[in-house]
Amino acid sequence: MDMEKLIIDLLVRYQNHDGSWGYYQQSPGFIEPTVYALLSLYKKDDESFKRGLRWLLNQQNENGSFVNIDINSTWPSFWVYFLMSVINEEAIPESILIMKWIISHRGKGAAFSQDLSNKDLLSLGWPWYKNTTSWVEPTSYALIALKHRATTDSRTIKIIKNAEQFILARACNEGGWNAGNSMLFDTHLSSYPTSTAFALLSLQDHQENSIVLEGLYSFLGFLKQTISPYLLGLGVIILYCFNEDYSDVLRKLYKYGEYTSWDSNYIPSLALALISSCVENFNPFAMIR
Repeated sequence: MDMEKLIIDLLVRYQNHDGSWGYYQQSPGFIEPTVYALLSLYKKDDESFKRGLRWLLNQQNENGSFVNIDINSTWPSFWVYFLMSVINEEAIPESILIMKWIISHRGKGAAFSQDLSNKDLLSLGWPWYKNTTSWVEPTSYALIALKHRATTDSRTIKIIKNAEQFILARACNEGGWNAGNSMLFDTHLSSYPTSTAFALLSLQDHQENSIVLEGLYSFLGFLKQTISPYLLGLGVIILYCFNEDYSDVLRKLYKYGEYTSWDSNYIPSLALALISSCVENFNPFAMIR
């Protein structure tokens, strides 16, 4: 059985009775793994996709947001809006409500460790939780969602450019991105693979920018060292978005599957591996330019 068919079968089997997916097989449903699974199963298993989408839309609050674990969390809403954009449903009432909520829930000011003499650090991104400071990774999620479809709304364009500057201003000295700032007081912080990965996806339309290219070079270093299927899946997707050769990373991902058979794996890892296996036919993270 090829990897694509194997993972589709596993994702369908791991789907909960209510249509959701948890982070692992037989775990309660959450928004993030459900969105990952739906992105990977889009146009591959209509019945499973419809059940999952129905569960997902039922999680929306009256104010437009989507939360699972904590009522103050902001980031699950970014993932749902991204999914709606990918499947061309950003005009439905549920999606319009999410959009309005995302725009109105940006971060509140700068973290205490920032050098406020650098005005770029005063740019706003998005927080993990409402009414808190901005962080690189949730800001990247929001940008990925907002930039998937081009917009002509001047306010949204201004917010996007401001958030891009937020991320660019926080690049680490070695290239790539940390979860938040590149420095803590006078200490330079190291970049993280996942923070770098999502920052790159959010800035893929700025491939000529030297900071973005340094981030890509840093991320390539992570890919050489890792055997994580989650990171390898992201690697294939990112390299495809940046028009780089991803064949070695995909082979590494296939080899991982040969050794593990993918059983009992992290659901987002399965979803990313499935997207990676047919990335040339459908890559939901590639921005439509």
